[in-house]
Amino acid sequence: MPAAVHALVLTLLGRLARVEERLKQTSRNSSKPPSSDPPTLTRPVRSPSGRKTGGQPGHPGHGRELKPVEEVDRIVDAKPAACGQCGSLLLGEDP
Repeated sequence: MPAAVHALVLTLLGRLARVEERLKQTSRNSSKPPSSDPPTLTRPVRSPSGRKTGGQPGHPGHGRELKPVEEVDRIVDAKPAACGQCGSLLLGEDP
């Protein structure tokens, strides 16, 4: 009987090692998505580069090109109905 118990303990220890290895997997060391990471996993804090976020000065833009005037069917003059900052009603040619 001790040999059977010893074999069972070795089998269970092997299963435990495999389960513990699966528990250590995160999105960094496997193909799992970051949303499956445990809440206790913290991301490393990047040191600030001193630059603001977004496009940097001098960087070429990637906007769409305007159509040539010859290809335009009509021009629509769009004006806001209210001020974007204070919300007051805009009438006529307000600045």
